[in-house]
Amino acid sequence: MYLSVIACLILMAPTPVASALFSSTAGNMSGIEKHMEPEEVQETMVIALHQNLAVGHGNQAGGFKDIGRKSLATWRSLSKNVHGRVESPALRYAANHFLQKEHGWHVRGLEAGRAPSQFDKTVDMTTNIPPLSSDSMPDYVEFIMGRNGTQGNTKGYRLAEVVAMVGVIRNLIQNEGMARLANAYELNGRLFGDRLTYEGLAAVLDSYMVLFAIGSHKALSQAQYADGLATSQQNPDTQMFVRDTVRNIVYEETSDGNPFEDPSLSWESAAQAMFTLNRDLGKFRSLECEHLKEGLAQLDPKGTGRVPIGRFYSKKQVGRWQLTESVEYLRQLGALDETLPGNIPHVVIPNYIASMSNCENPSAFYSVCCISECEDLQNSIEKQVRKPYASPEMILGIVQNLSSTTVDAPRNLSTALVQKLQAVAEMHSGNVPLHSRLFEQWLHFSFPLECPYPYMTGALSSSKWLGETSASADEVRQYTQLHSKDVEAHDQEMHMSQWTLDEEMTAGGLAPLRPEQAKGYSVVVFKIVLFLATAIAACREGRRMVSGVLFDQPGSLKKGRDSTEKSATV
Repeated sequence: MYLSVIACLILMAPTPVASALFSSTAGNMSGIEKHMEPEEVQETMVIALHQNLAVGHGNQAGGFKDIGRKSLATWRSLSKNVHGRVESPALRYAANHFLQKEHGWHVRGLEAGRAPSQFDKTVDMTTNIPPLSSDSMPDYVEFIMGRNGTQGNTKGYRLAEVVAMVGVIRNLIQNEGMARLANAYELNGRLFGDRLTYEGLAAVLDSYMVLFAIGSHKALSQAQYADGLATSQQNPDTQMFVRDTVRNIVYEETSDGNPFEDPSLSWESAAQAMFTLNRDLGKFRSLECEHLKEGLAQLDPKGTGRVPIGRFYSKKQVGRWQLTESVEYLRQLGALDETLPGNIPHVVIPNYIASMSNCENPSAFYSVCCISECEDLQNSIEKQVRKPYASPEMILGIVQNLSSTTVDAPRNLSTALVQKLQAVAEMHSGNVPLHSRLFEQWLHFSFPLECPYPYMTGALSSSKWLGETSASADEVRQYTQLHSKDVEAHDQEMHMSQWTLDEEMTAGGLAPLRPEQAKGYSVVVFKIVLFLATAIAACREGRRMVSGVLFDQPGSLKKGRDSTEKSATV
């Protein structure tokens, strides 16, 4: 099934010069910048599609079947239409969930709540492609899959399309690294096709990681490179990660050769090593992210997932992470809780860890961020529920037996958590939808150190932040000088003060009215009915009064009516 979907995608995709598909030059796989020209879109897309067809169907890690297996639980939990398929928001949700959970990749344009594609459905996009921004590549991938075309798939999407979208986006990200790899060769005084020793390839990939961290696709000056390399060498774990990857490649290349000879590694080996680094970097960084989490958790002895801003600034640093963000920037990142009494802002730990300030940004197309532990927790729930919704009793039974790095299971959930989940179910006719903001909010308070607090779509604007990101010395001094007993008193407050009843579906569908909205709607309807009833009564009274005026006065129509009646009697 997966192969047939990819084959159809290729037939529908624009066709560039055939040699571009198989060229080994880095120029044919240039990085995705702020905007891509139509020719770049055509070439990049077809290369990615052909790669899916050529190598994506095996049982190996990252192959079609592997993606399908890992996406199955999420797929089963998504709402289906009458054809047993999902709509566009659910397709994107499933692809986004896989890429974040497996790689820590945050692909621009796959975010929940993103507006539908604005592509003109009357234009033949396979031959007439406008320049695309860095966050519209998923729109084009979906368009090529036929959903928005004149011959679109109006029935929705199968699991096969989810797998295809993941595969194409993954290959786009991998191919983007080829230009960066060519520059890394150049920085080491080598040509892209040169064969390398173990140490030579390790040095090239060290340079690759410098370029990756800087986010540059173009060659740097020697001075810029030297500064980046010096910074990289301060993190020996990254260098060990690179060398472990190269060692595995060398082992595969020389398993049948002479173990005493220095291996000679081709550019294909270098490309394979680069692909492996890209694929596994998110999970490698998760170890550093866990270190950050542990450091912040030490400032949160009550396990609320919140740290008073004064303590946050006093800590100054956790490992290589600098705790310097300003209050305004933390607010825009969605990493600040300002609902607690006393006007003392608290940093929300999982939101801070997952924020863009802690991500690698190698390109305008995607970022590599900390892999949220909440993804695994949600996946565990999806595997057991196997449908889009569940009763609160079922969810409580599952969650009280789920453990994390900070929560032991089994456990008894608090009365407040039980009541909140029941309130969510009441808004949804007795069941809790798994892919909704309110359920994600409930998970946050159930696992306050693992699950981020969810905001409504459009509530945050950190991607457009143009101000200063670091706190000034005066700001740090202001918050660190807060009286310690006041902070302790506010720690005693109910940490669920940030709970709201704002609702939206994260994988498509309509959110119900909030209770106060429903009440307001009922009041409006009641007022309208009351107004209409009053108006009708007034009309009737008016007609009666007019009738009295016409027929009861001397010389009125009543006299004429009586005369007519008498004549009729005679």
